[in-house]
Parts: sequence; C-alpha cells; structure tokens
Amino acid sequence: MTPLSAHLLCLGLVALDLLARAWRIQWIVKGLGHRMSLRDSFIVNAFGDAACALTPLRIGGEPARLAGMLRSRVPATAAFVAISLEVLAAWPVILVAAGWLVWKYAPA
Repeated sequence: MTPLSAHLLCLGLVALDLLARAWRIQWIVKGLGHRMSLRDSFIVNAFGDAACALTPLRIGGEPARLAGMLRSRVPATAAFVAISLEVLAAWPVILVAAGWLVWKYAPA
C-alpha cells in the first residue's frame, strides 16, 4: 500500500465515522420525538470532537455537544438523554476494541 493510498483510506474512514455518528445522534433525537437535520448533527459531533481535542481528558466534548444541540433547538432534556444514549452505545464498542488490541498485541 502506498503512502498516498493509506492516507486516502484513513481520510475515508474518518469521514465515514463522522457520518455514522451524525446519523446515530440524528436517529436518537428523532426517536425522542424531536427533529434535527443531518447537517446540524454533523456539526454538533464535529464541534464536540474539536472540544475533546482541546480540553484535558477530553472533558469538553459532551458539554460542547449539549450546547450544539441546544443551539439546534433540541430541548435540554432530550439533548441530555440523546447524548447519554450515544455515550452508552459508544463505550462498549471502544472497550471491546481496546480489549481485542490488548489481547492481540500485549504479548509483543
């Protein structure tokens, strides 16, 4: 694999991740009985990722997502529940992936 194709693959995976998380938060908000456009959910997640990158221990991500959802006119209760459900959905996947990486590469 050439360096250019590896970079393009990584860029594509990042874009796919952002889109999947935007759909997930949009579907959660819709399930709670409110509307949020795909554009708004994409911006909310990108804003939260930027806040995670800029704050210690990634502590600013969820408050930034909450602020973005409130700005998108999602009621505070629904926004809090949506973010909580998204976190509950994401962390088991992260833990399983981390466990697999430790199992696969820890002996090395």
